[in-house]
Order: sequence, then C-alpha cells, then structure tokens
Amino acid sequence: MITAALDIALVELLTTVGPGHHPLPWTWEDEERDIRTRLCLCCGRPGHFQETVEARVMAFGLEAVCIDETGRLHDGHHRVIAARTLGIDRIPLETRVEADARWQ
Repeated sequence: MITAALDIALVELLTTVGPGHHPLPWTWEDEERDIRTRLCLCCGRPGHFQETVEARVMAFGLEAVCIDETGRLHDGHHRVIAARTLGIDRIPLETRVEADARWQ
C-alpha cells in the first residue's frame, strides 16, 4: 500500500497501479469502458453515476484514492476516470484505514 506520498501523478498511477479487483489483464481503458456503459442504479442510464462523480469533482475537487498492498486500486476507480476526463494531473492518496472508514 502506498502511504508515504500525499499524492501521485495521474500518469504514474495509470502506468503502475492496476484498476481494481477485476481479473487480469484488465486495463484502465477496460475500466473506463465498463464504468461508462454500466447502468446507473438511480435511473438506469448508462454512465450516469460517472457523470455525477465528474460533476462533483468539478464542483468540490478530487477526493483521495487508495492503492492497496498488491499495487491495485482499492478505492477510487470512478475518481481516477474523472481525473482522466477532467485533465487533473495529480491524484491525492489516502491509507487503507482512511478509505475503509468511509464505508463504515
């Protein structure tokens, strides 16, 4: 798990960190395609949740993501895709404890 740095360059994250808990090989392009075609739970529209995340990032800034001890993204894949879309260069990081605390 990455904990020493407060943030990571988006380019570095995209080239060194795997996009979550999908079977390998799963790329960030696969992840974005999945996110943008996934049906939203609130309305059933493909990609609506991601649009909502991007609007929130534009309004309030990018919240931290968590990289786990295996070098894969533990929490924050929608935020990483939002950063790609919105041209955000650096991604804030948080620890696994901080990420897990938001889900309790």
